[in-house]
Amino acid sequence: MKKLFLLDCGDFSIKDVFPLYGPMCGNQKVCIEFKDLLPNDFKTDFIINITENGINRSYQVKDVEKNGNNLTFHMPAFPNAQIDRAEVNIVFEYRQEIMDQASYTYTRALDSM
Repeated sequence: MKKLFLLDCGDFSIKDVFPLYGPMCGNQKVCIEFKDLLPNDFKTDFIINITENGINRSYQVKDVEKNGNNLTFHMPAFPNAQIDRAEVNIVFEYRQEIMDQASYTYTRALDSM
């Protein structure tokens, strides 16, 4: 995971994001592990966007589940299922500032598993 910059969020920071690959058809569960407790405003001020590299297309994740210091969500299907592989960015925003991002790889070979 590539760190962009640290916001002044106190102890609220991302420790790990996994897995960073999945099928083109989507529905891969992704976990975000935080170093410390989530702030009370995470439901309104923490946003996850999936952006395609080189294309001005973005998808905002709506269904996020909380379990302790972890959040989970399911990746959407990749819009162009005709290609074998595609890379997107999972961008994490807090209070309208990018706090971190991770690269995620869609792979057609995983669709049949």
